[in-house]
Amino acid sequence: MSEQAGRTMRLCFLGCGRAAESHSRTARAFRPHVECSYASRSVDKARAFADRYGGARAFDGYRRAVESPDIDAVAVVTPPSLHLEWTLAALDAGKDVLLEKPPVLRSADFDAIERAAARAGRFVLVRRTTLQAGRDAPPRVPGFRHDRRSAVHPVERGEAPAFERLA
Repeated sequence: MSEQAGRTMRLCFLGCGRAAESHSRTARAFRPHVECSYASRSVDKARAFADRYGGARAFDGYRRAVESPDIDAVAVVTPPSLHLEWTLAALDAGKDVLLEKPPVLRSADFDAIERAAARAGRFVLVRRTTLQAGRDAPPRVPGFRHDRRSAVHPVERGEAPAFERLA
């Protein structure tokens, strides 16, 4: 059994928009195994999310959350133009990452993320939606690696492994 088994995962949402709302509602099903916190460029917005969703902490800025020893993993739900920057920052700080779609703006950015995840010994889970017109569709992420040896993994919509894998 891993040393983290049975331990509460302290997850911080970087960004307080619609994706954070959606994931926060889902994360409720994993309490008490997942404790959520919120970071925003506006601490008032982070506090409002923490109040609304029963969050443990509100951070004034993404950097403070990423560097906090009270956070184990982050969900990068910022605007897509910030995904690469904050994914790399979180990995450098030793955090696991759940990355919202679209994960990055250039397929080559996956290589940088994969190298950083391997260097840090952390995981990056990429959220993707596979339902298209009621049928399973292949991921629409150019350059995405599907082999299990990669530290970058897809996460299907509605599946628990996103949180289980980070725990």
